[in-house]
Amino acid sequence: MSAPDIFLSYSREDRAVAQRVSQGLEREGFSVWWDAELHSGETFDEMIEHNLRRSKAVIVLWSPRSVGSRWVRAEATQGDRRKKLLPAVIESCELPIAFELHHTSDLSKWDGNLSNPDWLGLVTDIRRLIGFKVGEDAGATHTPLSGHRPAPDMAAHEARPDDQTQFFTEVGAPIEESEVHVLELADGDQRVRKHVVGPLGLKIGRAAPSDLILSDPRVSRTHCLVEIKNDELEVSDLNSTNGTYVDNERVEKTMRIPVGSELRVGKSRLIHELRSRADLQA
Repeated sequence: MSAPDIFLSYSREDRAVAQRVSQGLEREGFSVWWDAELHSGETFDEMIEHNLRRSKAVIVLWSPRSVGSRWVRAEATQGDRRKKLLPAVIESCELPIAFELHHTSDLSKWDGNLSNPDWLGLVTDIRRLIGFKVGEDAGATHTPLSGHRPAPDMAAHEARPDDQTQFFTEVGAPIEESEVHVLELADGDQRVRKHVVGPLGLKIGRAAPSDLILSDPRVSRTHCLVEIKNDELEVSDLNSTNGTYVDNERVEKTMRIPVGSELRVGKSRLIHELRSRADLQA
C-alpha cells in the first residue's frame, strides 16, 4: 500500500466529526488514514504505528475528549517529533501544555463547507507541509472540489511498488539545488537500488511494518531505524539479534553514518550517499 498523505488522530467520542474531516480531506484530493480503515484480523497498535510513521502529515483533532486521551497525545507527540504535526481544534478546550505553542487551526465552527476560510487555511497548511512531488506544477493553484472525489492521481499521491526513488520537495524549492540522503543497496561493486531517507526516517527489517524489507533470516523483524538528525544520517539498532554495523563497527545504540560509509544489515550492504533531486529524477 502507498503511504497515506494524512494520518488522522482523534478521540473515539468525536468519530462523527473525524469522519466529516476525513471526507472533506478526501474531497480535496488527499489520501487519509484513520482507524476506521482497520480490518478484522489486523493488529491494532501495529497498524496505527505503521501508518503514523508512513504518513506525510499528522492531523490531531483536539477536543475536551481527545486532550485526555493517552493515545491521541502519543500520536500528537510522534507527529511533532517528526515535524509533521498539524493540530486542529474541533471544540473549545484547554490544549496540552506541550502543544500550546503550535499553530492550531480552528474547526470548531466548521460544518463541512469546503469554502470555509478556516478549512481553506488548514488545506493550505497541509499542502505546504507535504509539498509537491517532483514533476508536479508547483505554481498550480488549489480549487476546492464540489463534492466529487477526483480520480486517483498515481503520479501525485501513489507510490508504485517499483518506485525506487520516492521523494518530495517543498513548494518553490529549486530541485537541482536540493540534496537528499540516499542509502544505495550494493551488490558487489554495483549499486542496484536506491532508498531515499525522508523526514520520517527509514525502518529496516525482515517484515512489515518496516519500510525497507530485507528477506534475510539474519535480519530481525524490526532491525534498525535510520533517521536524519541535524542534517546527518544516524542509525539506531532496535535490539536486533545479529546486530547492525557501520563500517564493520557494531552499533551499540545509535551511531552516525558518514557520507560514503557502509551500513550493514544481515548480508545487505547499504552505502550512504548524497544525491541531488534532479539526478534522482533523471
